[in-house]
Amino acid sequence: IEVQPAPGRIVDDQGLVRFGVYDRPLHCVNLEDARLRWHGLALPRALVRLRLKAWQHYALILPDVFVGVAVVDAGFLRKSWCFGVERGSSRSCEHQRSGPLKDAVIAKELYSGHTHFRSPGYHVEVENRLASGEHLLSLDVAANGGRPAVRADLRCAHDLDAIDAMEVVLPVGPNQ
Repeated sequence: IEVQPAPGRIVDDQGLVRFGVYDRPLHCVNLEDARLRWHGLALPRALVRLRLKAWQHYALILPDVFVGVAVVDAGFLRKSWCFGVERGSSRSCEHQRSGPLKDAVIAKELYSGHTHFRSPGYHVEVENRLASGEHLLSLDVAANGGRPAVRADLRCAHDLDAIDAMEVVLPVGPNQ
């Protein structure tokens, strides 16, 4: 696999997706600009939007704790989860929310963009600031069903010169 320099955008001006393996995060994930076809017919932008899946996921792997946070927009369904495991024990906790009308936004880019999932008693906010070497995560989840409340404000440093980043944009098979 040949790693290439990352283009500015995934989709070019002709609506073609630039498939490949890239050396850095892409500046603009503009998949809604792709010209998708179904049985030879161009799909309207609204249908393109429903076919696209976008998400942002963070995994914080620390000596004593693992924390995973995700916001997912599957076009017709939006979902988020916050999962924590105390390493070395069997203690864990997961909160999640999902639904077609949930308030979820996925950032178009990691360099400067906002991701969030907002639902009563459940808020995840992510400020992507890769241009300045960080991401800010804020979690505010109410206690629910015997699971404890979760409240955290995290600043995650991300130095692209010290971390080998890789972005992969691959086609899927027929009817996928």
